[in-house]
Amino acid sequence: MTNNKKIIWIIISVLIISIIASLGFLLYKQYGSDDKPEWSQNKSSSYASAELNQKPILIAMVEYPCGEEPKGNPCPLAETIPDLKDFVLLEVIKNSQEFHEFTYDDRFQAELEQLPKFFLLNPSGELRDVQEIFPKGELLARWKRIR
Repeated sequence: MTNNKKIIWIIISVLIISIIASLGFLLYKQYGSDDKPEWSQNKSSSYASAELNQKPILIAMVEYPCGEEPKGNPCPLAETIPDLKDFVLLEVIKNSQEFHEFTYDDRFQAELEQLPKFFLLNPSGELRDVQEIFPKGELLARWKRIR
């Protein structure tokens, strides 16, 4: 083997290893064993995760990110409610690209004029319930059982 071929082989090997390591890290972050619930802002990965893990989707359509200021934000930090680990959590902030995509979906269109709104979808993406306040207690327990 010539030196040029060896160098090309080394470069290709390093690239392949880097790609595999990056994919492994991304998959761990998305589907890893960390049971700490977190709000996602990525619709497609949330839907895929729900279907893969057979968990219902809790969508929070809000004006501000969940758990942040201003005071009285109707959407809590996910880690403060342990039962949220049983859901795939998707926060959709008003005027974001994801929010605009939902405005074209007939299932959500009429509900988006006044926020906040909280939607429950089963793992395959079918709308099951809508609430104007964050689901807590018995309602959240009922929502966990949706499949």
